[in-house]
Amino acid sequence: VLDLSSDYMKRNFKNISEQLQLLGCTAEEVKKFFLDYPPAFYASFEKLSNKINCLLESDINIKQLLKKPRILEFSANNLKNRIEELERIGYDFKKHGVTILDSSRRRFEAKLEKLNEEG
Repeated sequence: VLDLSSDYMKRNFKNISEQLQLLGCTAEEVKKFFLDYPPAFYASFEKLSNKINCLLESDINIKQLLKKPRILEFSANNLKNRIEELERIGYDFKKHGVTILDSSRRRFEAKLEKLNEEG
């Protein structure tokens, strides 16, 4: 069993490392990603890849993701919904960052309400 889990983790490391490098990350940034976000070792590569692609499709760049890898803990559907809500009010991820995506539902809704009032 331990060999299987070790093989799975190695395969995940290899696949995710390759994806991150194709997106322009350096070997050092890839290493830091795994140190900052250990769940990447055992998360489903397909699910993790889908989440990364979802973020990139929303004009969130890979460097922003590297700064806040915990946003990958949310489901792809949850991320899409939050991004859509933020895009509706004109939220600029390049200007304001992605930290808002890394919030509990209650905090996210409170921040969204505040942004709606300001906008």
